[in-house]
Amino acid sequence: MKKMKESFGNGSNKRPILKIPHSNLERVLEILAIASIIIQIAMLTAYWSRIPQRIVTHIGIDGRPDRWGGRGELLVLPIISVVLYVLFTTLSKFPHIFNYIVDINEENAKYQYSNARTLMTAIKSEMLMFFTVFQYNSLMDALNRKSYFGQSALPIFIITIFATLIYFIRKSLKKNEPNKG
Repeated sequence: MKKMKESFGNGSNKRPILKIPHSNLERVLEILAIASIIIQIAMLTAYWSRIPQRIVTHIGIDGRPDRWGGRGELLVLPIISVVLYVLFTTLSKFPHIFNYIVDINEENAKYQYSNARTLMTAIKSEMLMFFTVFQYNSLMDALNRKSYFGQSALPIFIITIFATLIYFIRKSLKKNEPNKG
């Protein structure tokens, strides 16, 4: 761990700016995030010529289509995925500017920054993986094929995101001390 000479904040709220190497978990999550974007683009590329010009763009709670649009709307999720990837990746480079539920000091900064950065990477990866599932569902709907994920994907997505947040918040609170390892 290298400590940079600057600190962030003013008065008694100064936070150290640290250069912390990425963990193996973060590397795996990054690979999953990038793979999700590649899969979304690959699916669109593979099926593009078979997608009709007019497709279902929204299905109501009753399971029936209630909005139609052009096939170009299928480009929205991959574009949003790339933007979110860039945004989350950029933000995760500056953990010293995040809001924390514990006070950050020289003793706990490395652990808390690493925990927060891993949280950001996990949320990013989960979002992109679910966007890939949603893209798959949209493609299968457009091609009048059966999707294997159906309506269960959204509740699973919401539960997964909240479970991840709770896990990392508890981890932050439980170990509000220097990293011993």
